[in-house]
Amino acid sequence: MGASLLVPDAVPRPRLYEVYDWTDSEWAFEAEVLDYVTHPVVSSERADLHRDPHLPDEWWQTCAEPWPCSLRRRG
Repeated sequence: MGASLLVPDAVPRPRLYEVYDWTDSEWAFEAEVLDYVTHPVVSSERADLHRDPHLPDEWWQTCAEPWPCSLRRRG
């Protein structure tokens, strides 16, 4: 189950257009077709942030607004 089902629609993210799965003898492959994003990658190795991405406060506010208050991290 991916983000398209778990994350509210109001949260900005690349749109998932299609998922392709196929096998070739002993190998299995999966490819996702997403919107092209021009912003730099924040964390290419893992899904969580393990270092400060140095994004402006306005970015974090915009990102947090669509989330229900019960899911926002308090800090």
